[in-house]
Amino acid sequence: NHRLRALSNLWTVLDGRRAPNPVREVPEVTEPDALPRDLPFEVIDAILARVTDRGRPIKGKKNTNTQSRTLARLRVITYTGLTYAQLARMEPGDVDLQEGSMLVRRRSKGKGAKPQRLPLHSEAVKAFTAFDQLGCWGPFSGASVRKTFVLAAGKARKAGVAVPVGAKPYDLRHSWGTAVVAATGSKEAARQLLSHAKRQTTERYILGAVDALLRAQVNAVTVPAKKAG
Repeated sequence: NHRLRALSNLWTVLDGRRAPNPVREVPEVTEPDALPRDLPFEVIDAILARVTDRGRPIKGKKNTNTQSRTLARLRVITYTGLTYAQLARMEPGDVDLQEGSMLVRRRSKGKGAKPQRLPLHSEAVKAFTAFDQLGCWGPFSGASVRKTFVLAAGKARKAGVAVPVGAKPYDLRHSWGTAVVAATGSKEAARQLLSHAKRQTTERYILGAVDALLRAQVNAVTVPAKKAG
């Protein structure tokens, strides 16, 4: 549907609004309902434990999991919900490890939220510390990170870990948003931490979280005891 709209707009730009546009007559497909894409953190840990560095070797160091730039980037994404682009544009001065905060710039894709300084979880502080020590600042290959993650996910799946087929690094962003809502019950907190301009966008990212009010209401239901005999 996105491509169909883009083609229709291109046709209009090239030929004008009043010119015949056959693309307008093509019906859009019915899109399936969005489903939860979050991963349990124990599954994420199992995947990250199997990440091996496929990038350039670090000068003076052996390529081990604890010294993997890819692993460092994935850990930051896991505990911040940052996108590839946001992480690639970050500069050392954007992260204050003492205060436990980071400056998140506006995303180039979509409207996105305005630049803002956000708090860091303690695990995110640890992740950024390793990230900084390995010199991970600056642009990186998102395709390489994705391939490394998918290979690690496959290894975890073969080892018996319940990793969904098709799991990818972007699911870590959904996992963080879901974890925020599960812990706080606040969709607004998830929206701000994921840098979404619209609440509707956040709704798609937190489908795996159970509404805290509904949970309390269900737990308040008293089921009549069965009579003996």
